[in-house]
This record gives sequence, C-alpha cells and structure tokens, in this order.
Amino acid sequence: EIPADLANAAVQNCLGDGPNGTHDGCGGIDTALAMLSAVESSPNGGDKFTVETYGKVVHALTRDGAIDEALLLLRAMVVEHSFTPPLSTFAEVAKAAALDDTMAEKVLNVLAFAKAAGYELDKIASVEDGRQILASGVIAAEKLDNLALGLRLLTAAAAAEGCAPDRGDDLVASSSSTAQRAC
Repeated sequence: EIPADLANAAVQNCLGDGPNGTHDGCGGIDTALAMLSAVESSPNGGDKFTVETYGKVVHALTRDGAIDEALLLLRAMVVEHSFTPPLSTFAEVAKAAALDDTMAEKVLNVLAFAKAAGYELDKIASVEDGRQILASGVIAAEKLDNLALGLRLLTAAAAAEGCAPDRGDDLVASSSSTAQRAC
C-alpha cells in the first residue's frame, strides 16, 4: 500500500509549468492522471489524495486548455470526495471557460460546483477569487444572451460585505476589460 503523503508528493511533484504540465521535461498531466487513477483504484485508495493535490492537477489541466477534463476533476473533488476547494481553483477554471467562446456554458457548471461546495454567491465577491468567478459568470451570461443571469450575479456581488470603499458589483465589473464589456 502506498502511503498518502508519498502519493500526494509524487503527483504534485510531477506537475510543472512546461508544455502539458511537465516539470523539467518530465512527468506532466498524463503522468499525474495515471498516478491518480492507479492509487484511487487500489484498496483504500479513494481517500489518499488531498484537495491540494487535486487542485494542482486541475490547475495544470486548465493551463493546458483541457477545460472539460478540469471540470470533471473539479466535480469529483466536490461531489465524490466532498472537498471544498479554494475559490482560486474555481476561479481559474471559470475564467478559462469564460474566455473560450465555445465553453461559456461550462462557467455555469463551475458556479454550480462552487455552490455545491458550500460557497454562497452573495458572499464570495468579498475576495478577489470570488469576484473572478462572478465576473466569469457575467461574461458567460453575456455570451449566452442570458441577461437575467448576468443581473443575478451582479446583484450577488453588490450584496457582498467587506468590499469597502467600493461595492462588489463595481469590483466585478472592473475586474477585466471583458467583464466591463459584458456589464
């Protein structure tokens, strides 16, 4: 049986900033996914990996443009493992999906996963990553021609506390030029 700390270290250390998530030309996303699969399919392997390990693989997948695969792993983190990933994990996937014209609907999945993980849309605008998620939602709503969704997300941002001296909806709208155009 592989110890949990060794399994986590192996997966995290094989990922880097190179092409396909490689680290100094070695490892990469495929290697990380193979290790995840092998350990998870072993007896008692389903509870070995930490939220940080899954998050690092989601990060690598998103950076590599594999948004669908990142969403599948994000779903597994929330639904199958009952993890509460940091907002930064959701924000990264949502931003990548919002910027891809063919993936706007995927932002709605990210919003649903964030809500399922326990985050409240009316409160996440008080932190930068939460505003990024809401901005991605506003961009996606504009691409999907869903005015009601865009207004709902801006209303949620406006209700967030802790954004003083600004309002959350102002911060979401000014988070990027794409978000400004969508608003």
